[in-house]
Amino acid sequence: QSLSELDGVEAVEVAPERHTAIQKPELDGIPNDPFIAYQWHLDRVAAWTAWDVVNDASDVTIAIVDIGVDLDHPDLVDALWTNTSEANGQNGVDDDGNGFIDDLHGWDFYSDDGDPNATGQDHHGTHCAGIAAATRNNQLGVSGIAPGAKIMALRAGSGNSIQRGFEAMLYAVDNGADIISLSWGGNIFSILEYDVIEYAIAHGVTLIAAAGNSGWQYEYYPAAYESVIAVSATDTEDQLWNASNRGYWVDIAAPGVDIFSTEINSYDYQSGTSMATPLVAGVAALVLSTEPGLSPQAVRARLTQGTNPIPNATTQVMSGRVNAYRSAVSSKPTMVLNSMVVTDNNGDGIVEPGQFFDITLDFDLIGGSASSILVEALSFVLPDESLEGSGAHVWVDQQPGQLITPALPVIARNNTRRGTHPLAISLRVDERRDTLVVNIPIDPPYKTHDASNMEVTVTDFGAFGYFDYLYYTETTPGLRLLDQPVGYLFHGSLMVTDGDNVSDNAYGSDDNDRHDFLTVNGGNIREVEGQHDQQVFEATYYDITNFPDDTGIRILQRSISYPDGLGNFLIIEYHITRIVSGSENYNVGLYADWDIQSINKNQVYFDEGRRLSYTTGEAGAAGMMVLSDEPISGSKAIDNVTELGDGFTDDEKLEIMTGGTSSAQSAIRRDWSSLLAVDIGSLSLDETHTVIFALVAGETANHLLASADAARATFGRYTAENDPYSESIPTSFSLSSAYPNPFNATTQINFALPQRSNVTLTLYDLLGREVQTLVNTTLQAGYHTHSLDANSLVSGVYFIRLETSEFTDTKKIILMR
Repeated sequence: QSLSELDGVEAVEVAPERHTAIQKPELDGIPNDPFIAYQWHLDRVAAWTAWDVVNDASDVTIAIVDIGVDLDHPDLVDALWTNTSEANGQNGVDDDGNGFIDDLHGWDFYSDDGDPNATGQDHHGTHCAGIAAATRNNQLGVSGIAPGAKIMALRAGSGNSIQRGFEAMLYAVDNGADIISLSWGGNIFSILEYDVIEYAIAHGVTLIAAAGNSGWQYEYYPAAYESVIAVSATDTEDQLWNASNRGYWVDIAAPGVDIFSTEINSYDYQSGTSMATPLVAGVAALVLSTEPGLSPQAVRARLTQGTNPIPNATTQVMSGRVNAYRSAVSSKPTMVLNSMVVTDNNGDGIVEPGQFFDITLDFDLIGGSASSILVEALSFVLPDESLEGSGAHVWVDQQPGQLITPALPVIARNNTRRGTHPLAISLRVDERRDTLVVNIPIDPPYKTHDASNMEVTVTDFGAFGYFDYLYYTETTPGLRLLDQPVGYLFHGSLMVTDGDNVSDNAYGSDDNDRHDFLTVNGGNIREVEGQHDQQVFEATYYDITNFPDDTGIRILQRSISYPDGLGNFLIIEYHITRIVSGSENYNVGLYADWDIQSINKNQVYFDEGRRLSYTTGEAGAAGMMVLSDEPISGSKAIDNVTELGDGFTDDEKLEIMTGGTSSAQSAIRRDWSSLLAVDIGSLSLDETHTVIFALVAGETANHLLASADAARATFGRYTAENDPYSESIPTSFSLSSAYPNPFNATTQINFALPQRSNVTLTLYDLLGREVQTLVNTTLQAGYHTHSLDANSLVSGVYFIRLETSEFTDTKKIILMR
């Protein structure tokens, strides 16, 4: 102030401080890990620049499902995920109640204990863990691509064999993993593995898997599942490694040759797509650390649309080689595919061979704005060129948000087989390129029922809970409770015998290629109109292609579910017509290869009163029952290892279907199939007989039995209303357990009357005080259901009491708010 008052002084201020025009990154020079010079792959994927963007991924957990991790390795010990409940709890106690005792850093599913430490020469998992997240800047060894990320160690095998991968993946999902890295696989599709992967995706977990090292284009699982990010390997010249698998099912590539990383008590080089996979998993951790909560689909888009081209693999890998920096920069525009709508040109909802159709794609543009976006339907990059796209759409100057394409035209060529076919979608977002592969259903031979809390797939060639065990080209829901992570059924089939031959599609005597039933021309499975509360599918198939070695029948199949019902059941009618001359005595049955987790701990039961065969496991129960009134001719618990290991011949099937029920159950815990058959008597030319079965399931055996009773009661109502066959009249009075029970809003009470009766159904509280009269009237003979609305009741234990002049019974129910 004094200076400013002097004559001749125009301005006085503190000299400003200025800075050079360069931003100093948080990364303070090259990491001090002494072996980082041997990690050529870090420079190739732009790790140094990526670390300028994200310097800490400690909020991300990567599950390494492998053959163990060296938990004492000095470069990994600080990177381990820690179960804080167990760390702060008591030894020998399941402190967090997750079903695993002392799972401090993961679990050993191979030895079934809390120590997933790698042993002996099992370096593989340790090497993978170090690539993803070895501690950086600790003056030791190497650096992982994802600084600070946590490694959840899950041992699922030993040597070069993974036997417990499903269970390990379930653990990872249920215990908070963000990413699951799978550096293993095989060429066989697995329905259980598929179910677990879909469960993980539904819970927001990103799965990344190795494409394999055989140099082929055939699908390699689990990498080839649509929801998994499949990883090929590139070499030191940035070319696709010659031993790496490749093809339209491979999403991305990463360095995988001569990768230096941690091993048990040491460090060394290894090569393979096994090494490329945790590298991509680590980059995914960088992505999630910059944008927590991204969906697996968005993580995939960030990875694939941030890649660099691979000169020798433009049609071998759908995107390119991973670039950590380009993926981690969240301000770059990225297109995420949310959904697709397929519209056929004749309006019946089914795309058929030779037909034009349209696809409409729903995207989200995330990150920054995009100057130009091109979406184009293609076919030239795929080995299966059954579909040919010709549509494209361009957006310019787009801000982040939802973008929906107009209808893009596609044609299914005339020789396209029924089933699912891949279609390539080319995507260009400014300078970034990607190729998406979407699956298009062409007149699929199956449909899936919504059956209360259960979904069941049925086909137009006699299979149910359908799994394509021959070609592995179809993935269907199978038979699954909606709140369970995996399905209950590997494969199910209708079986018919004339006393000499057997028609079915359940395995075979030679190469498991048995498919007797063929869809009748025009008999493709379709939805038909049912009652207002029903979902009904119909199909027609026959078996005379190999006559006289088949049974000479045509089958009209009608499957009925109740989406809003209170029981998990599906009713299936089989209208069986003899279409060849003569007259034979027929038996009809259902075969099911149940796989209820854990599949080697299943047990089989036979409930003669309910006419029900069912299988139980640790995760629930499922079975099949006869609703129509034919006598049961055979039922058996079939040991999959000893009895199916050498094939499943017609003679074996015939013997079971006609051999009685003396071997219908077993309490021994192992992998079982089961078969339940009835005798329908003689059939002559053009004569039709209808057999009705139900498929039932539950979270426990008691839940299953309640569903079976609900199916019986519903069948009684259905037959009385529709009368397509003689009305089913019960032979005795009964009051079934309510379902669901416990319940929180409504429950279903089923009872049976063998004759017209005056009926009183009363609700009592725990002290025996009458709460409400539910039914007080005269009812006809048959199966009856009463839905109890408990909105006005308080939580607690109640009793329902059924009274007639000849019968009284009481059941307990529990209301839980």
